[in-house]
Amino acid sequence: MKQTLIAAVKKITPRIVKDRMKEVLPYVPWQAENKAMRQRFDPFDTEYALNTQKRDLSLIVSFTTIPSRIDKAIYVADSMLSQTVRPDKVLLYLAEDEFPDKNLPGEYANLMRRGLEINYVENLKPHKKYYFTLRDYPDAILITVDDDIIYPLNLIEALYDSYKKFPDAISALRAHRMRGDKESGLLPYMSWELGIQEARKPGFDLFPTGVGSVLYPPCSLSPEVMDKETLIDLCLCADDVWLKAMSLLNDTPVVLADSGWIFPTIFDTQEIALQYENTSGGKNDEYINQVFSHYHLLTPEFLSKVFPPAVSGSGKCLEK
Repeated sequence: MKQTLIAAVKKITPRIVKDRMKEVLPYVPWQAENKAMRQRFDPFDTEYALNTQKRDLSLIVSFTTIPSRIDKAIYVADSMLSQTVRPDKVLLYLAEDEFPDKNLPGEYANLMRRGLEINYVENLKPHKKYYFTLRDYPDAILITVDDDIIYPLNLIEALYDSYKKFPDAISALRAHRMRGDKESGLLPYMSWELGIQEARKPGFDLFPTGVGSVLYPPCSLSPEVMDKETLIDLCLCADDVWLKAMSLLNDTPVVLADSGWIFPTIFDTQEIALQYENTSGGKNDEYINQVFSHYHLLTPEFLSKVFPPAVSGSGKCLEK
């Protein structure tokens, strides 16, 4: 198994050195987990699976997928409808131009009976997984997930527990620690501390990655997050970068909700994978520079706030 993983990493990009293997290992498909995922899924299940109890704030899971993965995203929908803590909504956003006839695999009929909602929207690439939920449910707690990951059934529970401890922070189960200082600036992405395993206090220097799922409290992102024109112009294919910038603009820190989590990929989903291009191809640095420079997040004054070891931000709700 070890040699297989190493070979997979080398195939992805020969430029990633040994101490950066943990950046790509989470994306290697694991056969045992895929087998268990398939065995758990019951295509005939129609039992309603959303929360029916009163909550102060709605808890919404939101994700998107593409045509080549539509038959695999059923497993993500199933896992979100099988959680130990039930969400109030599970929303799947599909691009109108990619699904013009709205012809989906038959499994989606019963997933919708269980509570899945499917929306056809403008094609904002990966940004679809949060953009329209923020627009339509601005006062809800938002959890974003990816369409190619095998998620454990206590995922929402772990994120929600973290939210209750740190309601003014963004909670993530996978994050990097950015590196830099006000003198030298922000260092390149591949020199960051990738896949950290400790950071149980909120900090501005933590960069959540969507693969591990992320919980966004209401008003944790700047209203600029809805600036569609700038989003498209600066980083259409890098939602993690855009969302991190929006949290910094709003003085909202990030906390690692728990440590030791792994996120195996669903089989046959990696032919088209943005993370390979963005990380190994150096695109993340390009997107980070474009977005952070546009919003003046690379000034010495701002960087001096980002890089203290631990901070507690206000996470204030800006006036709409």
